[in-house]
Amino acid sequence: MPDPEKELTELENFEQARKFFPLTENCVYLDSAHYGPYPLLSNYRLKKFIDEITYTNKNLSIFVNEIKPVLKEKISRLIKAKPDDIILTSNTTHGLNIFANGIELNKGDSVAFCNNEFPAIAYPWLNQQLIRYINVVQVPSNRGIVNLELVEKYIREYSVKVFTISYVGFLGYRTDLEILSEICKNNKCYLVVDAIQNIGACPLYVNKNYFDFMAAGSQKWMLAPAGIGFAWISDKMRHKIHPSYLSTINMKFDFEKFLNYDLNYVDNASVYENSTVSVLGMIGLNASVDIFLKLGVENIYFHIIINYYHY
Repeated sequence: MPDPEKELTELENFEQARKFFPLTENCVYLDSAHYGPYPLLSNYRLKKFIDEITYTNKNLSIFVNEIKPVLKEKISRLIKAKPDDIILTSNTTHGLNIFANGIELNKGDSVAFCNNEFPAIAYPWLNQQLIRYINVVQVPSNRGIVNLELVEKYIREYSVKVFTISYVGFLGYRTDLEILSEICKNNKCYLVVDAIQNIGACPLYVNKNYFDFMAAGSQKWMLAPAGIGFAWISDKMRHKIHPSYLSTINMKFDFEKFLNYDLNYVDNASVYENSTVSVLGMIGLNASVDIFLKLGVENIYFHIIINYYHY
């Protein structure tokens, strides 16, 4: 692939997309649920940036200020959101902790998750149990399969305020979010979704109003470097989740009055960001999202399903 940027503009099908991944010439790669391989487009853009920052006086601040809004706009198209509702994070756990640390809860309030969840879902709430004396409830599952009737029973019995779940669990089960969403809404329970195992392979759109908060990392099916991720928060939830990380980028500030310390928060989801996220991560994720937008995640999903049932 002599010119990855040119190949991107001409990308129309999966056979062309495979050319972005030279490892497919010598192996069948099955580890994207752990870490995904980088496409040649990411490799090209990362090398270009590293050469520029190494050999020239490239201004990092200007570059970051340029790539962040571009990346957020692309992510928003991928999940059908608004760019102002996108939070750039370090990983999925970072996003889940933004919610757990910031949501208004009182001593004795209950939060819940299933007992088959990846530990990254459990630990933020166990930490809140120590800090704020909330009640953590684990809903039994059966070999990774979530029983939504049992989830509803536990939510009602314990008056659960927040339920957290992986849309696609690390054991492979995919939850019906439409049904779960109705259960949570009927019981005035916030629904938080871990999307790390579906983003890139299985479509998930925030405009369907199934959940209140979503977090994802990018090193798996998104085929981007580790150390970058994103979260989504709705307008209605912003006044209910207090920022737990504060830095200059979270504030409206004037460089001429730079040392006038004032908690004057920005009016978008970047109020939850933790200063500068991985620049190399943003470059890699930006390239991956370009490919996903060209192919369409729904097309990727149906391609996977069709080939799965074929074999």
